[in-house]
Amino acid sequence: MDNSFVAVCTVDDVKEFKSTVFKLGDSSILLTKIGADIYAFENKCSHENVPFGEREIINGQIQCPMHGSCFDVRTGAPLQLPAVVEIKTYEVKVENNNVLVAI
Repeated sequence: MDNSFVAVCTVDDVKEFKSTVFKLGDSSILLTKIGADIYAFENKCSHENVPFGEREIINGQIQCPMHGSCFDVRTGAPLQLPAVVEIKTYEVKVENNNVLVAI
C-alpha cells in the first residue's frame, strides 16, 4: 500500500509520554513520543467517540477520560473495558526534523 504523508509538526512539538492534539485534514489526531519513536493515533475513544485530548501516556497507553478504557498507542488495541474496538493509528516518519503522518 502506498501512503501519502503530510507534515503535521516538528519533532520538538511532540512531547514524551503526553499526547498532543494536531489537525490532520478534517480530523483531530494525537501524537506522542515514547523513547525515540513517535506515534500517531485518532483523538477519540472507540467506545463513545469521546476525545482523549492532551493526556499522560502511561506504559504506552492512553486512557479515555469518560469511562476509563485504555488503548495501546502503538497498535490502537483496546486494553481495558468497556471499549472492545481498536482506535485508528497512523504510520509516522521523520524527515528533516518534520513529523510526517500517513493519510
